[in-house]
Amino acid sequence: MITKYLFLNRNENEQEAKPMFTVRNVLPMLLVVLLLCGLSFGATKIVPTEYATIQAALNDTNAIDVIEVQSNATFTGNLVFPPNVSNPNDVNYLTLQAGAGYTPTITVSGADANTKYIAIRSVGTTLKGFTINFSGTAPTVDNNSAIINATGGASTVRDCNIIGPAGTDSFIRGISGVAEISNVEVSQCR
Repeated sequence: MITKYLFLNRNENEQEAKPMFTVRNVLPMLLVVLLLCGLSFGATKIVPTEYATIQAALNDTNAIDVIEVQSNATFTGNLVFPPNVSNPNDVNYLTLQAGAGYTPTITVSGADANTKYIAIRSVGTTLKGFTINFSGTAPTVDNNSAIINATGGASTVRDCNIIGPAGTDSFIRGISGVAEISNVEVSQCR
């Protein structure tokens, strides 16, 4: 009998009891609690614990996901954000970051024309905390290649060290199309 009165709001002038907790009353409060708690609806994917490689984690990515690399290892291979998606805008606001206390390296290579070694195709992608090395033969003519290339818009590169190919005759750009660059050192690139 007591619980009946806890969840009912009775006005003195009304004969009928009305529920206190309705969707209209609770939904705004629930949204405020979620915002204050900073909850994200994306998942955190850990490399190499849950996924052996960064690209394997990217292959299983959904919007708002965070891929965290908890290793000082070197990962070899070019990356595509997001891969295997007909419309890259379906998988936006991804984050690829080094875990706290880790300094992972990504080694990219290839000399094909117009190569985007780390291709960011999704909107709002963040790349943070990596050393990115170029390995292999670099193009000696301008062929629109870039170590990091963003086409999705509103992308960020932070706290990275980008090292291009050795030699002064290389035509690889370090970063192109990125909206925000913060605390990034680029060397041996055009």
